[in-house]
Amino acid sequence: MKLLLLIAAMLLNACSNLHNPNTPIFLDKHSQFNLQPVPKTLWGHASLQKLMITTPQDKHELLLQTELLPNQINMVGLSAAGLVLFKLSWSQEQGIQLKSNILAKDIDARVMLAYYQLANWPIQEIQLGLQNLHINLSTNHQHRRDFMRGNALIFSMEHNTNSSLMNHYLDGYQIKIETIKQGKIQY
Repeated sequence: MKLLLLIAAMLLNACSNLHNPNTPIFLDKHSQFNLQPVPKTLWGHASLQKLMITTPQDKHELLLQTELLPNQINMVGLSAAGLVLFKLSWSQEQGIQLKSNILAKDIDARVMLAYYQLANWPIQEIQLGLQNLHINLSTNHQHRRDFMRGNALIFSMEHNTNSSLMNHYLDGYQIKIETIKQGKIQY
C-alpha cells in the first residue's frame, strides 16, 4: 500500500511539473507568471523587433532578437547602436540563464520574456501560468488581451501582425513593439 501511495505521489508530481516550469516572473507586487513551454506551432520561429519602453521618468529604445526552439527560448536585447544589453535563455530544465542585464533599472529582462509569452502564446497556455490575474478578451479590440485582478485592469496587450502595444496601468509604463523581421530557423 505504501509503495502504491509513493508511486501515485511521484506520478502526480511529474504531471504537475509538465505544466509548471517553476520559473515565476513577478508582473507587479501581487501577481506573477510562470513561464510556459514553447507551443509546437512556434517552434523554429525567430524575430527581430524594435521596442520603445516609456516609463514616467524615461524612454528607452532597444532591439530584441528572439529564437523559439522546441525546448528553449533565446533572447538578446541590443541598444540602437548594437551594444548587447542582455542575453537570456530559458528552458524548463534549467530555468532562466541571464548573461548580463544592463537594461533600464526599472525594466527587468526576465519581465520582457514574460510579456513576450503573454502577447504571443495561446490564451489557454497563458492561463496555466498566471497567478492572481485572469484574462479578458476585449470586445472592442479583436486582438487585445486585458489582464485583470478582480475587476481592476492591471495591464493590456494588443497584438497585431507586425506590432504590439503593452500598457501597464498599475505601474505606469508602456512598451511599443514593432516587428522588423520574422523568419524560421533550423533546430
